[in-house]
Amino acid sequence: MFKKEEWQKPVNKKDLRNVIIFGIIFAILGGILGGALDYLFYYIDFSIKIGLVIISLMVGYMVYRAYNSYHILFPVLTIPFMILGLFVSHFTSSLINSGFNQFFNILGVGDFYLNFLVSPFSLLILGFKTGSAGNIIFGIINIIIYVLAFYSCYMIASSKKKQ
Repeated sequence: MFKKEEWQKPVNKKDLRNVIIFGIIFAILGGILGGALDYLFYYIDFSIKIGLVIISLMVGYMVYRAYNSYHILFPVLTIPFMILGLFVSHFTSSLINSGFNQFFNILGVGDFYLNFLVSPFSLLILGFKTGSAGNIIFGIINIIIYVLAFYSCYMIASSKKKQ
């Protein structure tokens, strides 16, 4: 997947700039949309992250469209863009949940960052704490969705290589 000779190819600076700009912009936009939808689906008892799929598709397709000449760096950059999108998504859903006047309080609390880091495993942890089989099953499905979302984002962004 990551061959040494692919990393040694020269990077087109204009393509790199486009990938970084579009990746950051659409990670933030996808995170806002994904966070709002995650908040909505959380309150109708659908606990699987829909926002993650939206972030994955938005970042993958925009990185794919941002470059003309393929380099292995461009699909790899989708991973930090996905993490940024997940952070914005988690922040958006927390901001909607606690109210917009709590903007700085959310960022100043350590629980927010801890919840962001363990969010892929939160349902699984809750299921093991409470002994709920449903939460354990949804937790495993959630982890699989996280892995598939990151993989699909990488594959969407690297699909120009095959053309």
